[in-house]
Amino acid sequence: MQDMKSYAADKEFLRSIADNNYKIPNALDSFAFARALLSNFASTDGELRDELSYMIFANGIIAKQKLTPEQSEKLLTTALDVGHLFYRIGEFNTDSVFMRSFSNLVIAALLYSDAQKPIFPAEIIQRTKKALLEYARSEKDWRGYVK
Repeated sequence: MQDMKSYAADKEFLRSIADNNYKIPNALDSFAFARALLSNFASTDGELRDELSYMIFANGIIAKQKLTPEQSEKLLTTALDVGHLFYRIGEFNTDSVFMRSFSNLVIAALLYSDAQKPIFPAEIIQRTKKALLEYARSEKDWRGYVK
């Protein structure tokens, strides 16, 4: 079996998951695959980033509860870090906005799942709120859709 990064970068493989109602193959480690998908959020390839990676992440991994509470917490913590939500924060009109924007979407998906079936400790929720407020104060690139 190939490594997770190569699966996450293989658009044909990702399309097969999307075409199969976002069912993640049993042979894949959902947590490792989710972590590998995160790197695609910096891509300028809209299909890879939006239609495949994010939709598989949200619909195939989070919505179908493929992660343990500990794994979900690790993904949330990762999405809040300097390599994701705060990736090159302060830049304006650069492609770095994709990683920040899609990290926000990952955080929203994880928090939505938690609202349906709470798993995150109150301390994690508070840390997330604080980080999101800091992000909102620091973000300079408020463009909407970027082609």
